[in-house]
Amino acid sequence: MVASEAGFKVPQIDYTLCIECNRCINSCHVLTPVEQIPSMNTVYAAWIKNKKTRAKSSSGGCFSAFAEYVLAHGGYVYGAAYETSLQVAHIGVNSLADLDKLRGSKYVQSSLNNIYSEVRDKLRNNIMVLFVGTPCQVAGLYAFLKKEYENLYTCDLICHGVPSQQSFDIYIKKVLPIDPQLIEKFNFRYCEGWGYEMSYRTADKKRKLPIKNSYYLTAFNRGYMFMEACYGCRYASPDRVADITFGDFWDIGQYAPFHYEKKKGVSLLKVNSKKGNRLLTNVIDKLFVVERNLDEAIKGNYNLAYPSKRPLERDSYYSDSRSMSTKELVRKYKMAPSNRDYLRIIKRMLQKLF
Repeated sequence: MVASEAGFKVPQIDYTLCIECNRCINSCHVLTPVEQIPSMNTVYAAWIKNKKTRAKSSSGGCFSAFAEYVLAHGGYVYGAAYETSLQVAHIGVNSLADLDKLRGSKYVQSSLNNIYSEVRDKLRNNIMVLFVGTPCQVAGLYAFLKKEYENLYTCDLICHGVPSQQSFDIYIKKVLPIDPQLIEKFNFRYCEGWGYEMSYRTADKKRKLPIKNSYYLTAFNRGYMFMEACYGCRYASPDRVADITFGDFWDIGQYAPFHYEKKKGVSLLKVNSKKGNRLLTNVIDKLFVVERNLDEAIKGNYNLAYPSKRPLERDSYYSDSRSMSTKELVRKYKMAPSNRDYLRIIKRMLQKLF
């Protein structure tokens, strides 16, 4: 795996070593597509009943319920975590104490390293595994395994697209006032309800990034930094590869009545397979769930049915982010905070008071 100009990790064949066995082609989910599961069209609005867990989750905290079930049965949970200097990579955990490393959205392409091999070893030893990642990462796992394992559960995300680690590294060097090695965790999401608010945690306390320095989220939401493949993603479809699909249930209640409190975040759960339904049944007592309509889910989550559109700014954003100052970059791409962004912060402050 080598880095492209924009920092994305892509495969490269060393033809001096290649014996033309075609195993790499047969293991590539792009060249040898993985069958997508015909949609069961079963969609739920949900959140975890444990208030503390929900408060520190990106939206409804449903991931924690599934992960805790697998850990309670001696299994391993694999997902994206921060390593030294805010490098994002998939890791496996087998204890509740380490589960917090996997919580929270990370808007960066995670490095997989040898994770697929680790997962296969666990499965072969009859250990239960929950693997959580982008749809293409789940497809990559299935392409690598080449067989069905009853002790494997998979969850994919409603993915907009992935920026590279390089793009995130460039950003944090511009805006962080301290060495990234001192940071234990970085939050892209508001952790006392859903929404966006960037912050980071060191050993002694949590610090928020000034809203004027949150332009990375704006660039992400506008699609300036995604891998080129993301703009034509075959997995941006109601027919999924994973057993369960996670997302935020944006705009819930706008198209059909929703008579429940939603300020603290609501997860969208789409059950795609019999295994996914079995996993949900095993944790149903931990969750509040209400069945909803697939059309409603797609209206609030464009990428559940369509890939992100490629903006013209994608042509120049990466090179400009390297060469321009923060002020120049924000001005050129019109990423300054709006009045609505400031009002959102005031609204959250008032919600805490009342």
